[in-house]
Amino acid sequence: MNKNKIPTHVIYRVRKLVDDLFWEYDRLSSSGKAQLDEIATHLNLPTQAEIQEIIEEKGAYNYLKGEINEKWKQKNLWTSTNGMGT
Repeated sequence: MNKNKIPTHVIYRVRKLVDDLFWEYDRLSSSGKAQLDEIATHLNLPTQAEIQEIIEEKGAYNYLKGEINEKWKQKNLWTSTNGMGT
């Protein structure tokens, strides 16, 4: 076993925590927002701007329900089963 490899369950947990932080996006400083967007990018999660794009296209209700648009499915950022990236 490679000591440097992060277990998959830890990666999914971190991704969930980062996703949850977007609920507090408006409360973050500008540098906090930039860092959260950068972390999301590294984890193959959409940034706040990309989330806004989805909401504008599909509506907030559909976004929260998990009906993510085809653009994100094609980019392999989301799976249809759990709303998390692959």
